[in-house]
Amino acid sequence: MGRMDPQQLWLTPDRPRRGRRPAFSREAVTAAAVELADAEGLDAVTMRRVAAQVGAGVMSLYSYAPDKETLVDLMVDRVNGELPVTGALSGDWRTDLKTVAHHQRALMLRHPWLPAALSTHRSLGPHALAFLEHALAALRPTGLDGAAKLEVFSLLTGFVASHVSHELTRATTAQSPDRAAAEARYSPPSPPTATTRSSPGPSPPRPPLTPEATFTRFLDRLVDGLDTAPEAPTGRHRPEPPPRRNGIRRGGVHGGPAGGPGVRPTPGYGTRSVNGPVPSADWTGSSRRSPPAVRRRATRQVPGGPLRRRARAR
Repeated sequence: MGRMDPQQLWLTPDRPRRGRRPAFSREAVTAAAVELADAEGLDAVTMRRVAAQVGAGVMSLYSYAPDKETLVDLMVDRVNGELPVTGALSGDWRTDLKTVAHHQRALMLRHPWLPAALSTHRSLGPHALAFLEHALAALRPTGLDGAAKLEVFSLLTGFVASHVSHELTRATTAQSPDRAAAEARYSPPSPPTATTRSSPGPSPPRPPLTPEATFTRFLDRLVDGLDTAPEAPTGRHRPEPPPRRNGIRRGGVHGGPAGGPGVRPTPGYGTRSVNGPVPSADWTGSSRRSPPAVRRRATRQVPGGPLRRRARAR
């Protein structure tokens, strides 16, 4: 099955105008898929399992979603409808952005399959777009342009999804009764070297943080460290001239030392002045021939053109 066009997916009704009235709706199919993913994970969501969940034939399900990827898009947008998008903003963009992140974390904890689904998400639905607009409105006081605001939102969503995935993994492995005993066997008896070197003295033991407090701590470090200063213009600029070497600039035609002549590179011999040859800065004279003497015959200035020089080797 081919991928459904986003316009057809989000802007057209899920029921055909002609023919027999379908027994189910796209909304009902999506709700059944979300319920299945919440209970058993995203891998359990197959067209056959969802069809059995709603009591329909497998082939009839393809009229609502042509493939699993499209069904996942529908699922992601459905759960995004749970996010608040009408709350008043405080005007402090850092505070509002942290509130957005906390809402995202709560949503992903309610639907543990969502972080993995976001990595393969292909199309933004109306609910996701509404929450995106809400997040961009929170960034309005920063003065960033639209592209920079989208980058900040992508950075924030990626952080939340990664942290929630780690949080869920830790919660799953912590339920093992043998985990604490295993960690006690391979944990070092003394603090790690990095900790002892960075601390001038013994630090008092910290109480264990709750998952919520850990997330808040990392989120504060991320948001408080965001730089919203305007970037330098990225237009064309004149490159810096190459550094001088023994009073001579290498490469191209450049002015020489203060009050000195201009120099031009000569293949095989370094540089040559309009007043005569100039030894190369890296000349060794061991395995190369010395440069031939050059006698200047004529020099003339062409109006509007560069300085031309004709020379003949003896």
